[in-house]
Amino acid sequence: MNDRKLGNEFDALRESDRQSAPGFETIWSRVKSAEEIDVSDTPPTTWWIPLAASVIIGALLLFGTMRQQPLSPKQPGITPSITTWQSPTDELLRTTGQTMPAPASIFSSVLDGVAPVSRSRELE
Repeated sequence: MNDRKLGNEFDALRESDRQSAPGFETIWSRVKSAEEIDVSDTPPTTWWIPLAASVIIGALLLFGTMRQQPLSPKQPGITPSITTWQSPTDELLRTTGQTMPAPASIFSSVLDGVAPVSRSRELE
């Protein structure tokens, strides 16, 4: 499809959209009629009941999580001793000689033990 034919197709689509679109006056009259609806007819309980329920649920959740938290050292009267303090990463630093890997041999290869050794090579 060449550019001229593609442009003509888009022009035809634009024209069909223009014909099916409502006029400005139609839309403006809908907006004006929507403004004329009296909002004071709705009872006030329809909006404040869900609002009050959400505030109560939020307060319960907030105070429930606050009660479950342990006492922190920042509270007055509770001071942890420096001799009993342990680092959170203390377990990461503890290593024994058994867990340390042995250094690799200079003459070793990654393929040692993976590839089978042929009999002819063993005899050489």
